[in-house]
Amino acid sequence: MNPTDAPRDFRARVSVNGQSAPTPGPVRVDAAGVECDAGQAGPLRVDFGEVASLTRGDLAVELNLFDGTNIRFDRGGSLDDLWDLVRARFRARVSSSLRFAPTDARHTFDGRLELDAADGFAPLSAQISITRLGLNYISDSGPCAQIPFGALGDASFDAAGYEVTIPVEPGPAARQGARLKLSKLARRTEEFVEFYRHAHSRSRMDTARCLEGLTPVLGAGPRMALAGELLVGRMVSRDRCDALAPGGWQWIWDAAAGTERTPYREALQGLAGSAARLWLGLRPYGGVPRDSANGADSAVPEDSGPAASVPDDAAGADAVAADSGVEDSNFPVVYAAALLQGVSPATDRLVLEVLSEADHATYVYRITPAPAELSRDDAGAWLAATASYTLLALDFKKEPLYLPEPELLSTREGLYRAALRRLPGLREMRSRLVGRAIHSSPDAWMVRIETLK
Repeated sequence: MNPTDAPRDFRARVSVNGQSAPTPGPVRVDAAGVECDAGQAGPLRVDFGEVASLTRGDLAVELNLFDGTNIRFDRGGSLDDLWDLVRARFRARVSSSLRFAPTDARHTFDGRLELDAADGFAPLSAQISITRLGLNYISDSGPCAQIPFGALGDASFDAAGYEVTIPVEPGPAARQGARLKLSKLARRTEEFVEFYRHAHSRSRMDTARCLEGLTPVLGAGPRMALAGELLVGRMVSRDRCDALAPGGWQWIWDAAAGTERTPYREALQGLAGSAARLWLGLRPYGGVPRDSANGADSAVPEDSGPAASVPDDAAGADAVAADSGVEDSNFPVVYAAALLQGVSPATDRLVLEVLSEADHATYVYRITPAPAELSRDDAGAWLAATASYTLLALDFKKEPLYLPEPELLSTREGLYRAALRRLPGLREMRSRLVGRAIHSSPDAWMVRIETLK
């Protein structure tokens, strides 16, 4: 056990939904949650993954759970040590579940964050991290997210107001015209901008190097143009990909998936019927060599129905290259999606493939209901982007996509709880899952896909 994770004991009067214990009792805070004596309610154990928000009042620290329960710890004195420990371990547990945790404190900032769009949110105090994937934030009041660099533009710095503004592309993170505004960064605003710009630029160079390895026949010009489009988190349509680098979409698929998956690619292209209904995304690091696959693709029955995981991160200046939680391998993770249109929007399906992992089944999702303003093709692109953000947040773990909720909440000592509670994209994908198809043979796969359409 890390010494900083060791349990610490306090004494406080515990109240549950306003019902207070008669006298102060023991309260133990460990890396995963809080244990206490709640008086008439008896012994109580709360996992930080079940905590929606934290509140510090004048006299007490409060935990507000997702199920509506309020737990209050009144010490009758200084709250600083209890509050600081509960907040730090709450953030660490959520970070661990969502792969948000950086190892280097230089890339973590406390400040105020605001999304200034029609569907944005009021300014909130948050822990903000610059990572190899993009920008993460966790607030004590509840909201948290990971926004990949593929959805983020360059940072502009208002020196007079010490405010940083970053445009956000329309998609799962925000609607048209959204911007992230960051301020009150405790005299570290210029440092934040420097780290952010370096990490954003490094992400594009990582993608370019990845593409050079996958498609060495591409010239430098097309490769850099494609790298700008395929920034981590962004799904690029086949027609756009081939416009920038003719043949690039097929070359990337074949290089990532191997020639044994060629019949599946050809079948998927035929089912989609249009290059605009096929998308490709990649993370340029942290993949698994295909010859190390363990056959898990067939380990779970295809009929397993609906159901994030583990730590991540990076550094700044040249240290941005060191990602702690995601395995820093030279193998990319490449994934694809296809829109299969049915006779009506209600029968439209999105097919999702992780090409670079031989043990990853094909997942099929229903697209409706989709945002009302979107066309059928745009609704497919919207769900493909949601899948991309979600896969990144899960580090491409399969369990959260299909495990039934009771099993998901208990597996890995409850590590997925915060992911299920806090990732809207994961809940979207789970609720839309129609089924899975394993790659046993092209003919059997096609039969399975047809039954799921």
